[in-house]
Order: sequence, then C-alpha cells, then structure tokens
Amino acid sequence: MSYLFLDSSSSLDIGLLDEGFNWLNYKSIKEKKISSIIHKKIDKLTDGNHLDLKGVFICSGPGSYTGMRVVEGIAQIYKWLGLPVYSFYHFELPAIRGVRSGSWVSEAFKGEVFEYIWEGQDINKKLVPYDNFKPNQDSLFSKEHSFLSYKCQSTKELLKEESSFVFEKIKEMNKHLPIYYYRIIEEEFRPQA
Repeated sequence: MSYLFLDSSSSLDIGLLDEGFNWLNYKSIKEKKISSIIHKKIDKLTDGNHLDLKGVFICSGPGSYTGMRVVEGIAQIYKWLGLPVYSFYHFELPAIRGVRSGSWVSEAFKGEVFEYIWEGQDINKKLVPYDNFKPNQDSLFSKEHSFLSYKCQSTKELLKEESSFVFEKIKEMNKHLPIYYYRIIEEEFRPQA
C-alpha cells in the first residue's frame, strides 16, 4: 500500500510514498500543460494499479489557479472512490516542521509578491508590488531555494528530505483544504477595461 503525492502549484511534482511516508518515486516535471500529461504520469507511477493506494496527498496552493484545479479534480475522483485526501499549503510547511517564525514568499503574478509572515500564532498574508518587496524575516522560505535575488529555505526540499515527518503531520491534521490562490477569483479574472 502506498500514498500518491500531487503538487501543481507551479510545476508538476508527483510521487509515491510508502506507508512510512518515505519516497518510493518522485518526479518534478517542468511542462506548461500538465492537464495533458498528468493522467499518464499517475498511471505510470502507480503501474496502472490505483487500487493499491492508501490515500492521496495534495498541495492546495498557493499557486497557479489552473494547475491546482487539475490536481483538485483528480483528488475529488480519488475521494469519490473512497480514498482519503490530505492537503496542505506550502506556506504551512515550516511551521509544521517546528519553525516558530519566518516568512514564506512566492511570485503572485501581475507584478506582485505574495508574502506569508508568521510569528507563533500571529499570521499576516499580503501582496506586495515587486518594487516594494523587502523580506522582513531572518527565516525566509519559498518553494524553491531562491526567490528574486534572495536565498531561501525550500519547502519543496523540505517535503523531499523530511517526508516521513512532514507527511505524518499532514495526515494527522486530516484536512482537505480549499485551493488557495493569491487573490479572490472575482479579482483575478476581472475583465480588463
């Protein structure tokens, strides 16, 4: 029995975890149209035997709206088939790992940076224009190792290197979170004047 992992918040990260949440297989795929390849990649990863899955872990954001909708749709199918779906947001991962304060950043498109700042239970989320962005935390995280010209601790690497601990905690949280995009849908897809 194993767990499927899907993250399409920027690129497509797909993997298979054993019952102890150690990686059996992990791939990061840098293609633009994941909707045309994701089903084939899942089928190949599971050797066509989806029935041996014990559950599905998905990243619910923040990130690309369309990419996350594709993964959420697949998660809904697995849920309909009776499999538990566990989800998380990338900005939650440092706190899950025990980091008490810091800042998680990513590109929010439209010339803005998304910044998630936490200090214990105090949380601040904001969109900042690129020109005004100055990280205000010593502990800077992003999905990758760098963001703009800043060195960051990578939450993608955290998932890869500490999978056993992190996925156990995500499973204990037992949540299927809504997709988190940088803006509300009405604001993101407002017609241009």
